[in-house]
Amino acid sequence: MNYGTPGLREVQICRMAEEALDQGGVLTQEDLADILQVDVRTVRRTIRQLQERSVRVQTRGLYHDIGPSISHKAWIVGLHLEYKTYSEIARTARHLYPTRGMSFWLILFLHHYMDLIRLRLYQVIT
Repeated sequence: MNYGTPGLREVQICRMAEEALDQGGVLTQEDLADILQVDVRTVRRTIRQLQERSVRVQTRGLYHDIGPSISHKAWIVGLHLEYKTYSEIARTARHLYPTRGMSFWLILFLHHYMDLIRLRLYQVIT
């Protein structure tokens, strides 16, 4: 963890990225640089340092799978392979039911409970 100005910048970048997601948008690294009135290279360096400490900053490139970073989808699959529960994955990836990922959760629900649904339908028919 950094202290002083670099530490403050880390907190500001993380918070602004999270707030943008909460409002249904995503920020680019250039947006963050403009807001903080620093160079884009400074923002990139700070985000890289955060990623080295396993802190994900959801910028536009990361969220929409643009650029050299690990895909958002690949990250979610990785969490699943680590045997995380679906609610843990949703919380970590910020796929909240009302705002994002509703179709994903509907498909997941239907996939896991299809046998139960078929059984109920079979009982009703017979």
